[in-house]
Amino acid sequence: MKWSIIGGLLLCSSLFTGCIKEKCTNNLPECIKEIVNNPAKNNDLKTIRLQVQGTEHYYWLNTDATAFDGVEYIINNRCDTVCYFCGECIYPDCLEQFKDKDWEVIWRR
Repeated sequence: MKWSIIGGLLLCSSLFTGCIKEKCTNNLPECIKEIVNNPAKNNDLKTIRLQVQGTEHYYWLNTDATAFDGVEYIINNRCDTVCYFCGECIYPDCLEQFKDKDWEVIWRR
């Protein structure tokens, strides 16, 4: 009984603290692994979300900055900025290709 309670607590805590780094970053492009593994680059990062369109993979670096009129970037697997979300700006045309499509959370702080 005692071990099942401890096991349940460990499982719950792992669900709320993000995933294990090795499992989270194994399939990420090197440039995005660099962001995840470098505290200076990921200080404000909350989640990384993935959207696949054909053979191209897009990553939304979610910092929740749009809530404060900031900018959040969408990059490709080469870490080229392809688009962005913003809080108090006119949305760019590039955002149309990401509109009404689901983003999968693949990394969480």
